[in-house]
Amino acid sequence: MKRLLLPATATLALLSAGCGAAEPEAVVLPERASATLTTPPPALAAGTLGSLADVPAGHRRIGFVNPAKLASFGGALKADEVASLVLGGTGAARLDDETPPPAAAVQVGTATVLAGAERIVLGGTPALRDQLDVTMPQSSLITDETPSAVQSCLGDGAAEVIVGSAVLGRSSAIGAALLDSADAPAGRKLLVCAAPHFARDLDKTIARLEDAFDDATLPAARRPQIREADIGERDIVAAAISADEVDPATLRDLLRGGDALTALAGA
Repeated sequence: MKRLLLPATATLALLSAGCGAAEPEAVVLPERASATLTTPPPALAAGTLGSLADVPAGHRRIGFVNPAKLASFGGALKADEVASLVLGGTGAARLDDETPPPAAAVQVGTATVLAGAERIVLGGTPALRDQLDVTMPQSSLITDETPSAVQSCLGDGAAEVIVGSAVLGRSSAIGAALLDSADAPAGRKLLVCAAPHFARDLDKTIARLEDAFDDATLPAARRPQIREADIGERDIVAAAISADEVDPATLRDLLRGGDALTALAGA
């Protein structure tokens, strides 16, 4: 005869009942918390870039703008100028023409993606538009560990640009972003995040960032924070600099993804 195996708790309950003991009280387990209560919504920058297909143009340069955050960012550069630097003149004009403004705008090559209630892809070749129209790609712009680590370091700011491996070489990327947060140095800041291919280049990248931005005369709370960081499987260099301490001309070139940014990566 096939034996029926009972869980230990059930066996104890039967034995207790046979001995005239009171039946054990039922165990009530707490309801599992709803995922909507325990899981915060994804950051707009990561969520938007993670929904765009990995295309060759994205290995050269990616520009991202959060229009709402950018409009209230303030500082030496006006919102429309920052949008023009990050998205290019044509991309910024496409963003400006969209009413109401989308939640985010992304420039990938010659294509501008306006992400709101619906996705709109403007410019680029028909093939590129078809690729960027896909909302759940198998591989996204930030699926690879290098751009993923750089984007994670840049966070969810008002604007960001990432220059990738097609410019800097295999498994290398660098990005710059504008972010307003309480982290030191508190307030409006420029973030620069670099992921060199070789670990031996981390110290060299730190030295370039310190040469470019560190200032011993600043109060401790205002001095740049430049350090090595471990994000996932990538070792990167992260730098946070008060935006007010960056020369506007340098800031413009960094947000453009120009020579000032690639030079920090050693290119």
